Amino acid sequence: MSASAPAANVVVANHSMPAAKPAGKTFEGGSSASQVVQLLRDEANVI
Repeated sequence: MSASAPAANVVVANHSMPAAKPAGKTFEGGSSASQVVQLLRDEANVI
């Protein structure tokens, strides 16, 4: 008994890159830790 799949018929009509993401924020030093925590909690909804 042998089974074969039909040939795939796929045509790519259009392809484009996603929109560019905005630049990330950079924080330096331990003094910015409270600001990082606040942004993670309020803007990113991570913590």
